[in-house]
Amino acid sequence: MNRTPSNELHFAFPPDLPEPSALRDLLQAFPALRPPSAAVSGSFAFHAEPPSTVARYFGEEGHAGGQAAAQHLGVFGVEPDGSTIAVWRAPQGGMPVVYLSSEGGGRVLASDMQQFLRLLGVGYDEFALYGNLDEPPEEDGDVARELLAWLAAQGLSVPETGEDILAEAEQRWPDFDGWMEDAIAGRLSEPVLAGAPLEPAPVAAVPEGNLWDQMLACIGRPIDDPLVLQWLAAVGAKPLKPATPHNDSTYVSVRATGIEVSAEMAPKHRAFWPPRKDGRIWRTYVTRIILPVKAAPLVPLPEGLSWERFPGPADGDDFVEQPVSATLELAFQRAAKGQGLARIDARLPTERDFMEASADYEQTKPLVYVEDAFFVTWCALQGLLDPVRYPASVLAPWRERTATPLQLLHGPCGRIVWTDDLAPGASGFWDDYYRGFGTPDAERWVTDVKTVFRSSNHFREPDEAMTPDSWEAFDRIAPQIARRFGAWRRKAQQG
Repeated sequence: MNRTPSNELHFAFPPDLPEPSALRDLLQAFPALRPPSAAVSGSFAFHAEPPSTVARYFGEEGHAGGQAAAQHLGVFGVEPDGSTIAVWRAPQGGMPVVYLSSEGGGRVLASDMQQFLRLLGVGYDEFALYGNLDEPPEEDGDVARELLAWLAAQGLSVPETGEDILAEAEQRWPDFDGWMEDAIAGRLSEPVLAGAPLEPAPVAAVPEGNLWDQMLACIGRPIDDPLVLQWLAAVGAKPLKPATPHNDSTYVSVRATGIEVSAEMAPKHRAFWPPRKDGRIWRTYVTRIILPVKAAPLVPLPEGLSWERFPGPADGDDFVEQPVSATLELAFQRAAKGQGLARIDARLPTERDFMEASADYEQTKPLVYVEDAFFVTWCALQGLLDPVRYPASVLAPWRERTATPLQLLHGPCGRIVWTDDLAPGASGFWDDYYRGFGTPDAERWVTDVKTVFRSSNHFREPDEAMTPDSWEAFDRIAPQIARRFGAWRRKAQQG
């Protein structure tokens, strides 16, 4: 990273993007903090970077979307791995401070420059795409005396952790990651459209008053659902923030009671698939609530449950699961001593996905999942998919070969194959052969693809010739799948 060598550091903001007054005032009062070699806070250093190089965070050199995005970012800091800190001129107003990762992606850190300088005062060694900053630095933060003196002179306190500063910013500007995605895709100049309507998930009805029943009803609901917001407030928790592709789950916790609430943008559950966006914000759903015994006075248990009694055999496992509905299950953990309960988990049941075809990936490589489609098509034709989900009427076009294998993966499969999509007993073949669990390399699906087609489309460059989505190509590998299945079945029968 080329850093400005002079003590007279001049930031290179876009011409119409003003430097925040707090930043200017700090460096005018304490010019010793200006040099990139100056110790400011942790590994953070002040740094100047012009828009022409800021564009690299959004694509290759000359990328139009990156150049447009760079006009709304003023870089003023850097970390050793090349990640930068910038002010962002947000479309909805305001100048929050954001983090641009050298590995791609970003996040909002603080609502304005004053709040960011308070965050530096905490003394974290570095920032990252992940985490809530809800713990103090592992060691006493290395913070410049000049920065602390300036904060004190402005009447700005230094918090113990950065949690509140970060949470406020992420609640006010939840769309920064989506804005970056639009910049990378060259869509910044296009109108921001609302997401497609989502079929309501079969979650519990909203109960009245009872915090236990309301807690159960929160599972599977969007994080901005009124019931979720009401319940979080009632137990003293902050609102949840939306997840992003770089941070696909979020959580909040309440230290006084130990309650933890988790949310995901892509829960492994059919009712919430595929992931969807509302404008630039990913829809995020409550997937788990942990209720420890410490929270007993706040959330009374219903009749039939007691913290004094573990709902399982005295000499059995320390964990008991109890299905409640298609979108809710409870898990009980035994206390370390006695037959009491330590905690209760309310959570969204999850499925395993054996195969997933990303529409975004197919934008650059339309045939990338062809070989995967061959495998799922062979399984469908051999009765290894669930006959209820895939009856003969659904599979008729593939038996007649009037539709292609990739159309099966895109269509009836919905780009994903879940645990319950497989016929009873078939998951073992998928695990052992397709996924290669515990199978010698020479007997795995990936090896057979390489043997038959010389390479998988996954590993071919976009301009290389691809294995086509054709029945002729399917017929080249189908006999090999049949041999592998026969061998697998004989082995399974032998125990």
